[in-house]
Amino acid sequence: MFLVLLLWVAGPRDVEAVVLRFNQAFSERSLEGMLATLADGSVRIDLFEAHRFSDAPPDPDMQINTGPAAERWRQVTPIIFALSTRYVREVQAMETHVDGEMAVVWATIRAGSDTQFREIYILRRGSSGWKIAAMTNNRKDA
Repeated sequence: MFLVLLLWVAGPRDVEAVVLRFNQAFSERSLEGMLATLADGSVRIDLFEAHRFSDAPPDPDMQINTGPAAERWRQVTPIIFALSTRYVREVQAMETHVDGEMAVVWATIRAGSDTQFREIYILRRGSSGWKIAAMTNNRKDA
């Protein structure tokens, strides 16, 4: 009984460590570190328009966009890193649910000094450990 309890307690920490590593790598401007946390075929899901570049009001019915997470980060991080001398993503809180080889993490992220949003990570445990299989957030910066 003690062994089962020990495995249950360790599971969420292992999962959360991956989310922390992803955000730490982002803060350290390490694209390679970010990509190392992603599962092969990992997907980015855009439920909202994260960054708006016009004065038009947001479209509440915008089309949901999906695509390869690794490709997205390869495109976006050079822009973010070029536009800022320091970009820190701090995980302020996590709620984690593990069910066998699958886990979901709801994380509260602070990016910069005044932007806070929730990011959802879906992880899968494979032969190399936990990896991020999909991610989305409720970020709606203007």
